Amino acid sequence: MGIGKRFKSPKVRILTALGLFFALTTGGAIWVGYAVKDQVKETAEEIAPAFSPDVISAAFDDRKCEHLGKAEWQTFIAQRYAVEKNYQKAHDAYVKARDESTEALGKDGVMTYTITGFQAHFEYQFRKYPLAEELFRQELSSLKKTKGSQKEIFYIQEWLANVLMDQGKIKQQINVLKDALSTARLVDQKEQSKSQEQTLDALDRLGSAYESARQYDKQEEICQQALTIARQLQDSKLVAQRLRDLGGAKCGRGDHAAAIKIYTEALSIDPNYLYAYTDRGWVYSYMHDYKHAIEDMNAAVKLDSQDKASSLCSRAGIYEQSGDYQKAIDDYTSAIAKSSRGSFTTSLYGCRASLFEKVGRLKDAIGDYTEILHHKEHPRTYIDRGDVYMQMHEPGVAIEDYSRALQFTESEKYQATERNPIASQIVYEKRAKAYVALGKPKLAEADHMRAQLETLSEQPKATSAAESKESNPEKVHDQSAVATAKDASSEHP
Repeated sequence: MGIGKRFKSPKVRILTALGLFFALTTGGAIWVGYAVKDQVKETAEEIAPAFSPDVISAAFDDRKCEHLGKAEWQTFIAQRYAVEKNYQKAHDAYVKARDESTEALGKDGVMTYTITGFQAHFEYQFRKYPLAEELFRQELSSLKKTKGSQKEIFYIQEWLANVLMDQGKIKQQINVLKDALSTARLVDQKEQSKSQEQTLDALDRLGSAYESARQYDKQEEICQQALTIARQLQDSKLVAQRLRDLGGAKCGRGDHAAAIKIYTEALSIDPNYLYAYTDRGWVYSYMHDYKHAIEDMNAAVKLDSQDKASSLCSRAGIYEQSGDYQKAIDDYTSAIAKSSRGSFTTSLYGCRASLFEKVGRLKDAIGDYTEILHHKEHPRTYIDRGDVYMQMHEPGVAIEDYSRALQFTESEKYQATERNPIASQIVYEKRAKAYVALGKPKLAEADHMRAQLETLSEQPKATSAAESKESNPEKVHDQSAVATAKDASSEHP
């Protein structure tokens, strides 16, 4: 086919435009010349600084141009399927795109590792964490081999750390974040950044990772480094934020008195720092000083300029710890009315439902669990509602909820995408008890057998403390007021 005919093709014209846009916005990776090779030499030379040498070479090679054109088109198709939430077709298109680019430029070519990065983010979005980790590592390796910019390397290191965190690989996450911190310092040094933005970001992430690993001494060291930078910058709000982080590290080590002192210093610098009030309130509650804890939470509620749902949630947690369940329920009711965030609102319903159970308002608990299921079906909610039905001596209805939960826990999709999936044997045991209460011993025995088979078939694996807690057969639902209230107050401003 002649050059003129190629250029007249609508598809090729679109692809050429897409390719040029891709090249100019990502710094390289383009099959320039696939459609109009003989006519774009001058254009290619003018914008050559934006291209890598391998792409410039490929622009005037028929075979390579053809592969790069196909790679660009498959990337476009993959992104379209990703928007449509069609995982398999998008995944397959990304694989084809990488193969085509590799054929033209090699696995470390600019376009190849750019597509690899696109696919890594896509896989992460669909919670395919092991594959996302592999792809981010490939992209990072290629960037280092081709001497990519330190800022790009830092960006990928942060994403790789996120993937490791979501897999519970905290030690590996910490190692990656240590590397990211070194990279961030190079970036800030090269850019002569007075704000040291990248370094502070890396310190924040590393400190959080140490906190997840319960290495509070290391977390404190990192927080001290960040605080030193903040003081050097003479930014009062930044200093208050870093003091808050340091207070959290002190609290983690069990030094509550020191934490109180640090939070108080943060509030002396920024009297309107809402999160310092909520954090100090929690520490007071650990010391069983509920009077001061409530005072701090009251101040947080007044300062909350958004929907007040988070601060009300935090205060509800303190009321629960102090044993004042009715006030906790009242705060949850107010928070539900004010909350505009879907997933957070369902958590609030879960918290209030657990409190309703504690005070014996079982029908109200059923109502809240049902409300959650109207928003989103989840096996944990079915199990929790089934447990309440058992308390109400309605085993037949409980069996329906446990059976619905099993439809989730036994599905491959649930097991593949859920970060901490519920083990089916837990649900079988619960349903077996319900069958006994209903006077159906044969069905109960069958469920006991299924539970034992599930236990034998499950491969032994190391689980985190959080996973162990969520696998507790006595209480699957882990939406206590205290847990959710802490999460509500943990957002960094």
